Amino acid sequence: MSRGALTISHRCSEALSRYAPLMVGEHHHALTHRTLAWALERTGSLDTERHAKEAFLSSTFEVFCAPPDATPDENFVSMKFLLVFFRADDAKPSVLDEFVPHMDGNGAIAPGELSTYYDELLMDFRELNRDTRGFRSALRSMCTSMQLEKRADKTEMKESEYRQLRKHIVGVPAYTECWRTIRGVSFSPGLEAAVRQARLQELAAEIVYLVNDIGSLERDEATAQDDPDNVDPNFVLLRMRALGCRDAALTEVVQLENQRIADFQRLERLLLQSEHGSDPALCAYLEILRSTINGNLATMKHLVPMRYPSAGNVLEQIHLA
Repeated sequence: MSRGALTISHRCSEALSRYAPLMVGEHHHALTHRTLAWALERTGSLDTERHAKEAFLSSTFEVFCAPPDATPDENFVSMKFLLVFFRADDAKPSVLDEFVPHMDGNGAIAPGELSTYYDELLMDFRELNRDTRGFRSALRSMCTSMQLEKRADKTEMKESEYRQLRKHIVGVPAYTECWRTIRGVSFSPGLEAAVRQARLQELAAEIVYLVNDIGSLERDEATAQDDPDNVDPNFVLLRMRALGCRDAALTEVVQLENQRIADFQRLERLLLQSEHGSDPALCAYLEILRSTINGNLATMKHLVPMRYPSAGNVLEQIHLA
């Protein structure tokens, strides 16, 4: 091993030591370390602490949300999308203004970590000989929605506007399309139409963003008071503005979340009972969606001490898909 690789490995071990108590088994440790070392080597960044946090959060979501039979190499491909997600989520609108044309492949140069991660991910897909159109479309919708949300007047945002943007911003369409691409899950025209009509991916996105808003309510409330220009929109806060009561708003959104989960289960059953029910592509896709929904909830519960310290009790009220 070269001196540079040894130095990066040492930086990784030091920076990740603070997250060790929250890592679940050797696979979680190995995936986090591998991702951090790769990110530091590819970007040349000296900001080890920021990269360590992103690697830990990404690997935690990945460990819980990936299909249960995922291999370490599949996880590592998916991690590159999650690094894109966390970088884009924290990026200034001007960074996304450069990145979106780069994604469109029109020759635009977009230096920086986002493009590095994205380009490496596409290289992985090319090596797998995968069709990336569905993933690239979902990722573009995620990034353009983030652009709109970052520039929006949060104090005037309507619920309809919020929900339209949030279903893309939350990253579920892009993440599930990433896994479809990793696994080469392709639909016949008939199954494509049936899946689109069922709106399961859209439901999965709503389920994930609602529970995220429930979990981060207290943090977003504090930001709304201390730094209203930089507050993340939160559906519970929007309902609280409409209802005039925090408890009523939270109760309503918890009930809506569990209703959406029941809707997902009902529509899933209908698809499985249809002419497409025995199609392996449908079964693989449903597993990706269900694992994403349930894994996101499991991740939030796991990260209560770090990110959602007041949300433990309310998260226990949320059902599994």
